[in-house]
Amino acid sequence: MSDDTEADVTDREPSVEDDDGHGVTVDGGGDAGASSPEESEEVDAERPDESEEPDAEDEMREQEAAETENVDNHRDDEPFDS
Repeated sequence: MSDDTEADVTDREPSVEDDDGHGVTVDGGGDAGASSPEESEEVDAERPDESEEPDAEDEMREQEAAETENVDNHRDDEPFDS
C-alpha cells in the first residue's frame, strides 16, 4: 500500500453540519438531496371495497392463518401472558 494520499479527511471546521452536529462539506453550495420528490404519474393500487364478500382465496388465507400456531405466543407449551 502506498501512503501518497493528499486527501485531508480531518476537516476541523466543516462548512455545513447535519442535525446531529456531524460535519458535512457541500461543494457548490447546493442542498444535495434536499429537493422534494417529483410528481409521479403512477396511481395507487385499487383497494378492495369493504362491502364486498371475501373471495375463496381470501377465505383460504384466513383459514390457514387461524390454523397456524404462533410460536412467539408460547413459551414451554404455555400461552404467553401479555
